Amino acid sequence: TPKLYAEAVNDSNHVYMYCAFLNF
Repeated sequence: TPKLYAEAVNDSNHVYMYCAFLNF
């Protein structure tokens, strides 16, 4: 979801990458 993705980016880049991988 965009909410989780956006929140992850704010939290840390590491989480963003993980979330992006799942999204993609």
